[in-house]
Amino acid sequence: MTAHSDTDAIWAEIRNCINKVVPTMVDVDIRPDTPFDDLGISSIEMITVVFEVEELYDVVIVDAGLDVFETGTEFVALVRRLLDKKVAA
Repeated sequence: MTAHSDTDAIWAEIRNCINKVVPTMVDVDIRPDTPFDDLGISSIEMITVVFEVEELYDVVIVDAGLDVFETGTEFVALVRRLLDKKVAA
């Protein structure tokens, strides 16, 4: 599996988490470079999305102080770094 397809797969999973937490986003075109602030997702909804991703990938984002990202691309990069760190451990 290439890094690009990993990125695509992680973005798809994050997108699924967004749809689960905020069902009104299902039909909204959200690209990885779309700023989350532009989507109108509340902070509580976004933190719930982060919790969903943490559970999905068995990583810790919030407690590690890593919950600072503005786009899907940054969120994917963060998840990839955490997964790489987990594999290396």
